[in-house]
Amino acid sequence: MKNEIKVKKVMELDEICTALEDLAKSIRAGKVCIENEKEYITLNPAEQISIEFKAAQKKGKDKQEKEKQKLIIEMKWRQIIPETEPISMFKISSEEPAMA
Repeated sequence: MKNEIKVKKVMELDEICTALEDLAKSIRAGKVCIENEKEYITLNPAEQISIEFKAAQKKGKDKQEKEKQKLIIEMKWRQIIPETEPISMFKISSEEPAMA
């Protein structure tokens, strides 16, 4: 099952900073919920996260067009599925157990 939500919008710099701060707080809390008007998705970040940063700049086609810049941040992790069977006791020692 693949659930996905995409949010793409133009925001003021202060709004972007607030959104990134909220993202950092949510990651620290272990739960990230992203929502728009119609739907939401909740993610549970793992202890180890793969992160990739990509930065690029492209000059305008002529003097009138401004330089285009972009920064992409991608994070990935795998959710560990808990064992369905209880883990049986395991012990190694030089002593035999006392059987009742």
